[in-house]
Amino acid sequence: MVALHPYPRGFLIHEANTAPTVPAEWSTVTLGSSGWLFTHDRLYTPELVMIADTDQWVLVHGLCLHAGLEDVNVSPAQHLAQMVQRGEIDFLEALDYLGGRHVILLGDSNGFKLFHDATGMRSVYFSPESSMVASHVHLITDSQSHVHRSDDQGRRAAIAGWDRTHFVGITSLLPNHFLKVADWAVQRFYPREVNRFSDLSTAEKVQAFRGMWNREMHNLVATGSKLVMSLTGGADSRTSLALSMDHVNDIEMFTYTVASKGSSTWSKSMALDKQLVEEIKELVPVEHRYFFFGKKNLPRSKEIAQLLKKNTTQKHGHWLVPHYANAFPEDDVVHLRGNAYEIGRAYWGTNEWNDNLEGLERLYRMRTKKDSGYEPEESRKTDFERGMNTWEYNVPLHGYHLWDIFYWEVRSGRWLAEILNETDIAFETCVPMNVRAMVEITLAFSIQERSDGFFFSELINSGCPVLNFPGKNDPRNIYEQVRDEQAELAALHDTETRVALLQEFQVATEGGSTRSVTPDGNRFYIPRDDFMVGTTVTRRLRPVPGNGDLIFTVDSPYAKASAVGHWYYQVNVDGKPVARWDGAERRRPVHVTLGNVQPSHEVSVSIVALRDHIGAVSWEIASRARIMDVLFTESDATGALTIATDIPGSVFASDDCGVLSIHVDHLGDLTSRDFQEDSPRRLI
Repeated sequence: MVALHPYPRGFLIHEANTAPTVPAEWSTVTLGSSGWLFTHDRLYTPELVMIADTDQWVLVHGLCLHAGLEDVNVSPAQHLAQMVQRGEIDFLEALDYLGGRHVILLGDSNGFKLFHDATGMRSVYFSPESSMVASHVHLITDSQSHVHRSDDQGRRAAIAGWDRTHFVGITSLLPNHFLKVADWAVQRFYPREVNRFSDLSTAEKVQAFRGMWNREMHNLVATGSKLVMSLTGGADSRTSLALSMDHVNDIEMFTYTVASKGSSTWSKSMALDKQLVEEIKELVPVEHRYFFFGKKNLPRSKEIAQLLKKNTTQKHGHWLVPHYANAFPEDDVVHLRGNAYEIGRAYWGTNEWNDNLEGLERLYRMRTKKDSGYEPEESRKTDFERGMNTWEYNVPLHGYHLWDIFYWEVRSGRWLAEILNETDIAFETCVPMNVRAMVEITLAFSIQERSDGFFFSELINSGCPVLNFPGKNDPRNIYEQVRDEQAELAALHDTETRVALLQEFQVATEGGSTRSVTPDGNRFYIPRDDFMVGTTVTRRLRPVPGNGDLIFTVDSPYAKASAVGHWYYQVNVDGKPVARWDGAERRRPVHVTLGNVQPSHEVSVSIVALRDHIGAVSWEIASRARIMDVLFTESDATGALTIATDIPGSVFASDDCGVLSIHVDHLGDLTSRDFQEDSPRRLI
């Protein structure tokens, strides 16, 4: 049912002696003898279960689906009440196998603890000042005004770093923590041990994951909801489709796209999605429709736009909500999404050397870079340390990577939760992977396997193998990709018979740390976590076998005017720079000729960072270069070393920077700008 009212599926928890401002049609549940009330929207009725012979109770509100492998024949609230009687560990274990989008309260006469779903898809905000907990931040400010957070207090990046909101005094609850009311303390309850699935084989992990998925989908279908699923050209929705083949005839698919391919990157991406979706539909016939960007004057658009200002603090796809609302007017529509897969994909550059608090701070600063220049640096540092302590990132996490946990709790628990608040007007949302145990399985693989999407390809292969065949965000199908990769490797092998490179390249940061990185063929680049001012990445060539001329090519295909001045490439002999050019200035390969090279010379090529882009995958990709076509011609000629390139102005001669030298074959590349004008001088 289209929910044309504020805060659909929302709730507000408040003290019994207060009368907060809530929509008139909302209902209220008394929370035992705790002195607190649970006021809620009509779309969901919470279930409250009293625990026999105690003053304890359990409340479940929202879409809550059992996803464990064992049969549970009672409601989630009743099941959790049974687990409370068995002990705290059993209760927490039970939480790990619940899916959906919900909040769970465990209380007694003194107060209660509030837990939300595995990845915080049900946003939760609280204000100790007003003694309120709510599903939406504006639900709290409707009853008691709070000061708007200013730019110098971190407003610009509030949703990207820890728990800040646009209002001072209102905090967001992060996943894997519970809120204790009325102490207003938060405490981490997960992870409690090392990954439970690490020792399983890939087949066993696939079986366990699919078992939980099937259980959850069975329970979702049993609610009688109409299921819809977004289908794109990427891997996430394809994984969901493959896992849901048992129910594919009961799910209506949709894709948002553009009517015609434009010149922008976004438009091209949307057009590629449409192309790939058409290929998928040929393999798996589904009920499907397109939503086209730019279609205007949809019914109720203005009314929906006004409601969105209340329901969410984040804009993502406001234009889509009227499409959804008009396409799916039925009651109890549930949108299946695949966003939680990102946690298992090591999207932000998780690696072995950034699993420390220093690396986490770099990530935090990168994610909150919108605050740079507005919030004082000392305040930014203080907030990082506050959040690290409050949300217990400085305690043992049982082998889980800090960046994975940060992505899980901050990216999913903050940004994605608000996107779901955005689409609540049209329908409820269910992310089937929003089950803590299922997320844990995706983290039970090596970082390389996770970056490669190995497990998700295995899930597709187990459910509908043919869906692995079309390209994923790539117009080439899997055969064409393998074919092209093999051709590239063959060509690379032919080149590398002449390339004399060492097996590793060196990364040296301005702080003095140095490490070696295993190369990818003849490539090298600035790793995303080291892309900061002063970092130098160096790849050395092996010594030549005699005296003569050494020729090679530095190929760096990225070029963009706005990126000029962010890094440069440099040729070194015996550690001294002899040629240098900007990394983004041109797309053409740079040909380098070194004359009169001797076996004692150490020749290397470096990439030097000029700006900070810590953690940014796009800048790592932009800096990538290849050293190609290395040829050595032996001769008896002796004399001073010479250096020439085909990029004017790049060469240093001796210690006098800026003296131009260029190979005769490339004189045609020179322009008038490459020569200084003579100026009169007074002689005495």
